[in-house]
Amino acid sequence: MKKMNFANINKLSNYQRSSVETVSIFSSDGLFVVDNKTIYKLSVVDDAISGSIHIHGSDLVRDNTRIRREVVNQIPADHVAISTNTTRYTTGPKSNVALIIEQSFLKPSDLYFEITDGYTTNDISIIEDLNVFLSVLN
Repeated sequence: MKKMNFANINKLSNYQRSSVETVSIFSSDGLFVVDNKTIYKLSVVDDAISGSIHIHGSDLVRDNTRIRREVVNQIPADHVAISTNTTRYTTGPKSNVALIIEQSFLKPSDLYFEITDGYTTNDISIIEDLNVFLSVLN
């Protein structure tokens, strides 16, 4: 299996669609996110990891987990907050695949793909978009 080369992130600049600063808040009461001055409590609705797929020399975990965001007005007093920059990349404005890269402390902390509901990794356009991103990062 090939390892992702995060030094190549700058090669994705032509595909960048948005970049958002958020604050993740970890507490004994759960995970919260502050996004544009709105506080959300995150809850896992459906925890469904459904295997892996092999594309462009990389093994990717398919995770169909659904997360609910509930607007709340306060956070627990005892918490840890981490600032995160979330950047979204797509191959085009109507692409059904988005590469999401989260950076904390100026280093990549999470990388994942979002696929539009109704599409699967069996769709040729999905595989093509995944290959574009994986070829840049490998």
